[in-house]
Amino acid sequence: MDETGIMEGMRAAQKVLVPSSMKKVWVKQQKRNTWTTIIECVSAEGNYLPPVVIWQGKSVQQQWFPDDLIQFDKWKFSASTNGYSNNDIGLKWLIDVFLLRTQCGRSDWRLLVIDGHKTHATDEFMLRCLENKVWVAWLPAHSSHATQPLDVGVFSFLKRRYRAHTNELALLTDADDLTKGDFLECYGRARKEALTIKNGRAGWKATGLWPVDVTKVLKNPTVAIGAQEPSVPSSRPEITTPIKDLPPILLQTPKGGVDVRKRADILRKRRSPTYRT
Repeated sequence: MDETGIMEGMRAAQKVLVPSSMKKVWVKQQKRNTWTTIIECVSAEGNYLPPVVIWQGKSVQQQWFPDDLIQFDKWKFSASTNGYSNNDIGLKWLIDVFLLRTQCGRSDWRLLVIDGHKTHATDEFMLRCLENKVWVAWLPAHSSHATQPLDVGVFSFLKRRYRAHTNELALLTDADDLTKGDFLECYGRARKEALTIKNGRAGWKATGLWPVDVTKVLKNPTVAIGAQEPSVPSSRPEITTPIKDLPPILLQTPKGGVDVRKRADILRKRRSPTYRT
C-alpha cells in the first residue's frame, strides 16, 4: 500500500511555436492547484485494490463529482483539512478496502507491506491487523524510492499520463480551471493506462520484494551503501602541527575578509615541500 499526492491543476510542460520576433509569450495555466492524496495498493500478482481519494476540505461534497459515477462506484472518497491521510482515514482504508477485498474466505495470514507513516502504526490499526491475521511489514525510512513497488514501477508513469490528460482537457475546453470532476476523469484514464498487471509485477520485482532478491535494492543507483572508499596513500609524508604550536591568530574566528586574508598569508608562509594543509 502506498499514497501518492497529485496537484489537481498540474499539467504537462508546454511547447509554444511563435515568430522569432516575439520576446514574450503568454501561456494559459490553471489557477487552482489543490493537493489531493490517493491511496493505492497492489499485490505481488499485479492486482490492484480500489483507490481512496482524499480531497482537501471539511467533508466530501456531491458537486465535486461528475455526472457519470458508474466508473467510480468501487472507489472510496474522504476529506481532510490538508488533503493528506490521517489516523481515521488510514484505519477506514484498512477495514473497508484491504480487509474486505483480500479476505476471500481464506483463514491463512496475509502480508501488508507499508511505509512507516504514523497513520499506519497506531494501536487500533495494529490491533485490527492482528485480529484479522495480517502481518505488517514496514519499509525502512526514506527508502520508498527503492523499496516501494508502486513508487518504483507505477507512480512515475501514472503522473505523466495524468499530466497529459489534464493538458489535453484544458486545450479542448479552454477552461481557466479544472474542476474536481475533471480531476477524477483525468486520473481515472491515467490509472487505467498505468495500473496494469505488468507494471505492478514489475514494481515488486524491481524492489526485490517478490521474487525475494535483496541485491535489487543494493544495486539501485539511488541507494548509498555508506561504506567509505579507502583513502589513497600519499607519496609525501604528511606532517601535522600540534594546536599549541599554532599562532594565536589562527585559533580565533575571523571577523571579516581582512582577517581571512591575514590567516591565509600566515599559512602560506608556513608551507614547506613536506607540509600539507
